[in-house]
Amino acid sequence: MSNRAMLVCALPVLAMAIWLSVHGRDAAPRAPAPPAAHPTGPADVDGAALPVKAPVGPDHRARGDGAPRGGERQAVPAPPPPTTAHAARRAVFGRARHDTGEPADGARIAVGRQRTHAGPDGAFRLDSTNDDDALVATLAGCEPAVVDAVARHPDVEAGRQLEVVLRRTALTIRGVLVGVDGGPCPGWNLCLHGGTTPAGHDGLPELSAEDFAAGAKAVEAPVADERDLLSGKPRQHNPNHRIVGDDGAFVVAGLRPGRHYVLRAWNESTLQTVLSSPVAAGTQGYRFVVPPGEWRDRAYGRAIDRHGGPIAGVRVRLTMRVHDNGSGHTSYQTGQEVRTDADGRFAFQRVPREDLLLRFDGPDVESLYREFPAAEAGLDLLVPLACRLRFRIEPTPALPVPTSVLVLDAAHKPLRLEQQIAEGTSRGGERMDLPASGVAEFTVGDAAAWLVLERDGAELRRLPLQLRRGEIAIVRG
Repeated sequence: MSNRAMLVCALPVLAMAIWLSVHGRDAAPRAPAPPAAHPTGPADVDGAALPVKAPVGPDHRARGDGAPRGGERQAVPAPPPPTTAHAARRAVFGRARHDTGEPADGARIAVGRQRTHAGPDGAFRLDSTNDDDALVATLAGCEPAVVDAVARHPDVEAGRQLEVVLRRTALTIRGVLVGVDGGPCPGWNLCLHGGTTPAGHDGLPELSAEDFAAGAKAVEAPVADERDLLSGKPRQHNPNHRIVGDDGAFVVAGLRPGRHYVLRAWNESTLQTVLSSPVAAGTQGYRFVVPPGEWRDRAYGRAIDRHGGPIAGVRVRLTMRVHDNGSGHTSYQTGQEVRTDADGRFAFQRVPREDLLLRFDGPDVESLYREFPAAEAGLDLLVPLACRLRFRIEPTPALPVPTSVLVLDAAHKPLRLEQQIAEGTSRGGERMDLPASGVAEFTVGDAAAWLVLERDGAELRRLPLQLRRGEIAIVRG
C-alpha cells in the first residue's frame, strides 16, 4: 500500500481519537452511587421510603443520648433547623409614653432578666440576650405594655427607637370571697395565680406585670435570707396579694384587656386552698365561692430512729407551700404544730386533703421535709429520722496522741463531723484536727460505725463506735 493510501486510512482513526480525548470524560461510564441508608419504615409504591419518626418517650427523654433501648430500631433524625432563641446581645432602646403622648417617667422596663427604668423623658436602654424574650413595661395604675420577641421587632433589628405605649387606666376584677352559705371569708389570703405576664422579677413571691401595674414594689434580687422563706409572708408590698376583710370584698388591679385570670385563695390556719375559674379582666361583682372542701378528721404517726426506737420532743409542723419560683426558693405556711410524746407519737386534727408537707426538726435530729400528698390517708405514719450523736475523744496514756480524726460508716465512707468552738459558732468537715491535748467533742450522724485516729495524716488506730442518742460517749484511744 502506498504512503498516500495509508494516510487516507489513518485519518478516520485519528479523528476518532481526537474526539474521544475531548468528550471522553462525559461519555465514560460512572461508578454507581452507594445505596442510601434505608429507614425502618415502609416504602410507598415507587420504592421511596416514607418518613419515620424516631420513638420518643419518657425513657428516651430521660437518657438524652439518643440511644435506643431494648433493641428498638430508630431512624436517624435529621439535624435540627437553625434557631435564633439565643442570639448575640442586642441593644433595645426606645421611649415609653402614655397614650396621651406624655412620657411614662419611671416606668419599669424588663426584657428577660434585664431591667431598667424609663427616664423623665421616657427614654430607656437595655440589652436582650434571647430573641424570644418579651419586653414588659409597667407603671402603677397603667395597663402593662408587652412587646413579644422584642429582639426580632423590626425597629430593634433596624436599630431604630422603639415606641412603647402604656395606656392610662388598667382593668380590675372586683368581687367578694364567700363560703357556700353566702357568708364572707375574712382573714383569707387572695392573689393572682394564673393568666399573668412574667415581668423579669427574681424575688419571692414572683411578681407579674399585673402586680407591678397594681403598684407592687419589690426587692429586685434573689432571696438571700432563709427566714424570709420560712415566714410564708411576702417580702414586698403587693396590692394584688391581700388579706380579705370582714366583708369579704377584694379588688385585683393592673389587668390587661382581653385576658382571663385565675385567682387563688388560702386559709393560713386550716391550709385549705381554692382556685377560681378563669375570670375576665374588667369583671365587677364576681362571687368567688369557697367550697366545703375535703378533710381528714385526723392524721397521726410516730417519729423513730434508725433502730426503730421512738424519738420524743421532735417538732412536727403541718405545712403548705405558699410560693415556689421553681428555682429552689420556696415560702411556707404552717397551719398546725405539735411535738412528739415519749413514744414518738404526733397527731393533727381536721387536715385538708391537699398536697402538704410534714416538717420535722429537733435538737438531736436532722431536719426532714416529708411530702404529704392529698391521696395519702395519714393514718399511723411511720417516719424514720436521722439523728445527731455526740462523742468525746480522750487520749490513752502511753499511746501517741492523735492530731486528726475521721468517722466512717459501716461501708467505710467518711461522715461529716461538727464541732462547737464557741457559743453559736461551729466548724465541720470529714477530717477534723485535734488540739495538742487530743481532747475534743464532736457531733456526727447516727450511721457512724468506726473512729479513725490519725497522726500527721497516718492512721494510728481504728476503733468501733457505739453511740446513743441523748448521751455523750467517751472514747479513749
